[in-house]
Amino acid sequence: MSGTLIGVSLGPGDPDLITPAAITVIKSANVIAHMHATTRAPAEGMARTMAGDWVQANANEIAIAVDMSAPLSDRRQTYQAGVKKIEAELCKGNDVAFLCEGDGLVYGSLIHVLERLSPDFSVRIIAGISSVQAATAATGLALASDDTPYSVVPATAGAPALASAFAGGGGVAVIKIAKRLNDLKSVAAANGRLAAAKLVSFASTPQQKVEPLSEAESAPYFSLALFPPLSQREIPVAKNAAVVVLNRAGLDVAKTLKKKLPGAELFARFDADAADQRFEHTGELLRKLFKAGQPIVAVASAAIVVRSLSGALSDKTIEPPVIAVSADGAHSVPLLGGHRGANDLARFSARALGGQAAITTASDGVLGVALDAPPAGWHLANPEAHKDIASEILNGNALRLEVEAGSPEWLTDSAIVFGEGDFTLHVSPLDISPPEKTLLLHPPVLALGVGCERGCDGDELHALAMKTLT
Repeated sequence: MSGTLIGVSLGPGDPDLITPAAITVIKSANVIAHMHATTRAPAEGMARTMAGDWVQANANEIAIAVDMSAPLSDRRQTYQAGVKKIEAELCKGNDVAFLCEGDGLVYGSLIHVLERLSPDFSVRIIAGISSVQAATAATGLALASDDTPYSVVPATAGAPALASAFAGGGGVAVIKIAKRLNDLKSVAAANGRLAAAKLVSFASTPQQKVEPLSEAESAPYFSLALFPPLSQREIPVAKNAAVVVLNRAGLDVAKTLKKKLPGAELFARFDADAADQRFEHTGELLRKLFKAGQPIVAVASAAIVVRSLSGALSDKTIEPPVIAVSADGAHSVPLLGGHRGANDLARFSARALGGQAAITTASDGVLGVALDAPPAGWHLANPEAHKDIASEILNGNALRLEVEAGSPEWLTDSAIVFGEGDFTLHVSPLDISPPEKTLLLHPPVLALGVGCERGCDGDELHALAMKTLT
């Protein structure tokens, strides 16, 4: 009779967080197995160290050394060789306790063992506290509540995966960031998520450290970043959007969006009490709304919207944002005006619906910034020059950076390569005519002081200031 493979999750590092069930298994195990980095001795691996003196003195130990810097194909060979040793013990009828830090089924080494042995042997799993849970306890940051989604994303998944997770506005935990700290900070900054983020290293251990992610200069192997969810009001969004729904399958989603989006109207192609207006011809309505400059949220397939509006496109700098939302609310896709409100509209919609925003603009995913949609307070003076410079950057060419005033960290922390190049990014508060091949950004370094009565309307004050200055 074959033995049982027992996956023993040991928690994030603090021995006091190991469950009584795990301790019981370790104390009684005649055979234990664990993985450790090749840079450490078998007895110094994190899992083995955590198990400590609970392991029987005469227990048979299978220590699997893994070079974590090696290519995945080489690591898989190492896993396979170690699994064969575990399999041999199971075939003898011996139970094997496989030790794993964190929770073994959440990015744990236990998964590699189960993939190879669970089809042929009985398995028992002891749950554990994950590093994400330990990090939230260390920071006091809540990642989710009520209907707020949260995601766990490896930084190794790349900028598009990170941007997608950030886009929905929910809480995010990012792991495997040791060699990708700067990339993570760039994508987080571009999505408005850097300021509140925390970096947690060695959670729950005596070496535990919590610091603002924005100030972190390095990240050890055992570290992760936490991003608390945005409140709905923190996601900028276009006002007075037209929510267009084609069939009853998408009505609940449309009604939710109308309720959440400020000043939204609901257009339905069927009789519905919640609709503000009923319409007959989808293409005619979409073109009418688009030409009127009204933001469009179509609960419909992207293809329908694209075909309807293809003949109405002219000047993207003045056209309204347009997004498509799936009938189940799972996906919000910016179609037109990504950097003029559509990306934010998709993020807002995804957050409201508990779905995902599919942000496809190259600068957001690859560079972590969008020069034609700079942070609040910054202004692009010559948008007509953006296309050529964006193409230059995306092709991997260097860009000169000239700064007269302001703090350009959002630029220097991005994936843009700065150095000697044919194009220049000039940061200045002055109203100048930039030379050819130069993109001019105005930083938020000027302030206007205006005396007014208490309770003065902000919009009225802004209008007066603009009228006076122009």
